[in-house]
Amino acid sequence: MNGVSTKVQLGIAKQLQIGKVSINNALFLIFPDSALSFAGGAYKINGIIGLPIIKALEQIVIKKDTMEIPLIAGNTPGKHNLALDLLQPIVYMDYKRKPLPFTFDSGAQRTIFSDNFYKQFKTELDATAKQDSVRMGGAGGTRKMRTLQVPQLVFTMDKKQAVFNKVQIILESTNVSDKYYYGNVGQDMFNQFDSMTINFVNSSVSFGNRNSSAK
Repeated sequence: MNGVSTKVQLGIAKQLQIGKVSINNALFLIFPDSALSFAGGAYKINGIIGLPIIKALEQIVIKKDTMEIPLIAGNTPGKHNLALDLLQPIVYMDYKRKPLPFTFDSGAQRTIFSDNFYKQFKTELDATAKQDSVRMGGAGGTRKMRTLQVPQLVFTMDKKQAVFNKVQIILESTNVSDKYYYGNVGQDMFNQFDSMTINFVNSSVSFGNRNSSAK
């Protein structure tokens, strides 16, 4: 999302066990340790399960401390709000009754809105926003970017309201958002609910009950 890239190598794990599921011949990108270390080494990531493996599981249910893998993917009712752009998951959130596409990163702590979002709603945002900056990190490096901070934005997804406070809107173009996307959805979105179900068979993302702390 921040537009920073790094060189990687490729490796294959002959077998990977996740719960009762065995995954054979899993292709991995091998990053240097420095690319998966943040805040001066205070926070490190040992590995990231990528889209090809997650998609092959067909359906996952993420709760506060667990990830469940139903052996048979359920037929989740509701709107088809999930798409794939090559290996990038895309979700749709409604803002002022307009469905907008966002990249989706379950590892990102906060949702970041792109310059595309700013350009479309500039007049409204300028009325409440203030100049700011944010340092964005990813599996590739970090980059300081100019932003606007907006007190609050309210969206709808899966017929449920999602509230974002102290929103950061990037004012610079990145490779991810240049053409189509309005930002990157992170954990502060789905942590507002007690569960999130990603169903690749039904192309949907749905949510459980809203957490009391998020009301």
